Amino acid sequence: MEFVHPHILFVQARSLFVQLSARVNIQHQLETMHHTPKRVRTAESGACTYCVKRKERCYIGVKGIPCTTCHRLKLPCDGSVKAQRQSRSKPRVPPPTHCAGATPGIHVEDITDRHIEELFASQLQKTELEQNPRFIASSPAVSATAPLDNYHAIIHQLLGPRAVVEPRKVQIPDYVTALPDRLDAADLQYLEAKGALCVPTARFRTELLKSYILWVHPQVPVLDLEPFLTAIAENDGSNTISLLIFHAVMFAGAAFVDISCINQEGYTSRAAARDILCQRAKVLLELHCEDDRLATVQAILLLVHWHDIQNTEKDASHWIGTCLSLAISIGLHRSPNANSLTLRQRQVWKRTWWSLYNHARLTSEDLVTMMTIEGEHHASEAPEVGMIDLGDFHIAVIPPGIRAIVDDCEVLSSIEQQTEQAILFVEKTKLCRLSQFSALSTTVKSLLFEHENPATRVCPKLWDFFATRNLEELQFWERHLPPAAQHSFPITLNPTAWEKSMYLHRTWLRLLYLGTSYAAVMEEMRDMGDPVLFPFVGEYSTMLERYLVGITDAFEEIYSLGMSTFLPGPAVALLVLALTYHRRLLDRQGGGTPKSALKLHQCWNIIQRLRDTSVLAKGMQASVAHTNEPDPWERLAMGLSMP
Repeated sequence: MEFVHPHILFVQARSLFVQLSARVNIQHQLETMHHTPKRVRTAESGACTYCVKRKERCYIGVKGIPCTTCHRLKLPCDGSVKAQRQSRSKPRVPPPTHCAGATPGIHVEDITDRHIEELFASQLQKTELEQNPRFIASSPAVSATAPLDNYHAIIHQLLGPRAVVEPRKVQIPDYVTALPDRLDAADLQYLEAKGALCVPTARFRTELLKSYILWVHPQVPVLDLEPFLTAIAENDGSNTISLLIFHAVMFAGAAFVDISCINQEGYTSRAAARDILCQRAKVLLELHCEDDRLATVQAILLLVHWHDIQNTEKDASHWIGTCLSLAISIGLHRSPNANSLTLRQRQVWKRTWWSLYNHARLTSEDLVTMMTIEGEHHASEAPEVGMIDLGDFHIAVIPPGIRAIVDDCEVLSSIEQQTEQAILFVEKTKLCRLSQFSALSTTVKSLLFEHENPATRVCPKLWDFFATRNLEELQFWERHLPPAAQHSFPITLNPTAWEKSMYLHRTWLRLLYLGTSYAAVMEEMRDMGDPVLFPFVGEYSTMLERYLVGITDAFEEIYSLGMSTFLPGPAVALLVLALTYHRRLLDRQGGGTPKSALKLHQCWNIIQRLRDTSVLAKGMQASVAHTNEPDPWERLAMGLSMP
């Protein structure tokens, strides 16, 4: 803060005082109050002849006769002190009124220029001391409004205290649970500044909820949809939902809502809308505005399950680690107590745990290790939560009045469609229990970011906490896959939103199977020896190539339907496999074909479209463009055991 000269502050403060005095009619009182008698300087008032002739002030009232001037010049003084004595002996009757809250013992009529000057001088001296750099180390910092605060303090002493302003109440919808009482005014102001107290318009909210039901809920069924939608539909405060959960749902749905809806809300792009919606949820997490740890786990899962959180110091791995710690702290990995929870609450408990489990198995080996260690540490407690099945889903037709807030979304009125969504999640969980996909994701990440951390090397694992599953178990799972979960191309040329969503869920399940099978073969080959030295011949090489072709064909279908931006973050690891395989085919002498070039081009376009939502996609682009390495494709091929 710049130092302001005390004289300037004095002039400004006195000007402010005069203005305020005029508003409350203080000036009139100051003019009519009885001041101390002025020193006389006329013959009528008793001044001496010499001072009157010279037109000088006669200080008889101060020194008596002779006056000061005659005494200094040694002249006879003929002044009189009669009028002065009468003036001094005149009784003063103080008026009955005084300023409320003013300085005790000083009435309005007693406030003279001297009082005002002394009061301002004391305040200015205090300000100067606070602003002096010598006192900065020993006294608190002076805020930018300190001079103005001093003015208020002066006016408070002269005119009394100001009226107390009641704190502004937070305006949130009735369907949202009230914020904790521990938040002070500064916290509420911060939340409002960050937009955490804002909610989307009714039209935009409807579209986001529909997208959530079709695209997000089948993959992460952590919410009980009926009470969630009922609270929004009734909006009377009888049923409420967490503000954190609400913002997380809005953010998750924004990844799939039509871009026209986003533009109508004033957002320039999907990424801009998701950044704002994500910020609203993150600021609630940072201020710990949610006391329910289960709700916090659910919200974090919705924030990170499909895409990485961008433009933030705390990445997705930080939030999912926090989520897993909270889940284990409340015993989410253990069977819930039937006496303390209702059936539907136990269903939500179970679905939330398996949603977290699936995410860990698909993204990070560190999370898998953490879950295993915690599970073994608490083995003496309640038994682990059982495997999920259709009985853990509340499948029912939701009343029309509740469906109206999502434009009567067809899934909410169809038992068959709800059952298909539940079957997809159950089969995905079964596959994740067999999966080594996290090992593949970790390998790809290590290869892509190796130039940032040269000490990182891909090496065979000495053990697997979840025991290596062989290919027979994966093939058994595929043979017994229900028809509702089997991959199929849309029949119509113009599929509905429901058909598109189911196609993407089934195709993603197919991609997970192919990627898991590839990872299992790669691990078995590593157990035989160094993949660089081991010749790629025989059955293993053929199997790897078959899986790579299946992965590429699935991405080609998704690209042709214009749904590549809907792919989840873990799909980028499979895209790296497909890109490396077809680039290897093109580099081989005579092995490249126009079809391989086309598939390579399509996969690269998908990588480009996922840069805004995937760290791996950015890493893949940077790795290819890295100038310090002559051939990054060869390193990728060796690390990924390409046939």
